[in-house]
Amino acid sequence: MLTKQDYYNLNSNNLRLLKIDNRDVSLFTLQTITGIKGESVKSKITIYPNPTTSKVKLNSGFDGDSHIELVDFTGKVLQTFKSNSSETEIDLSAYSDGMYFFKINNRIGKQIVKVVKIEY
Repeated sequence: MLTKQDYYNLNSNNLRLLKIDNRDVSLFTLQTITGIKGESVKSKITIYPNPTTSKVKLNSGFDGDSHIELVDFTGKVLQTFKSNSSETEIDLSAYSDGMYFFKINNRIGKQIVKVVKIEY
């Protein structure tokens, strides 16, 4: 009965595993991901005040078209906004206390920022 495992390095991106166990032979190829190609986000979105009781300001530092979604913790889209300014004011007073997310998509990239709505 053979019970042996041999590892073979084929190149820097792949690892092959040959497993011999009870006369069964299995061959696995594992591929290593060394990075994700894409554009980096050049601006950091800030939101204030956070936590908030009603209105928040999103500052993207980007004076172009942005698509903004307000999303609850379950992933449900509650409201969508369009903005062409680097600063956008959004009123959250109609929503109950809790944690929400803004998904911002513009030419620079996509970002998600968290905001907490509280009542004093």
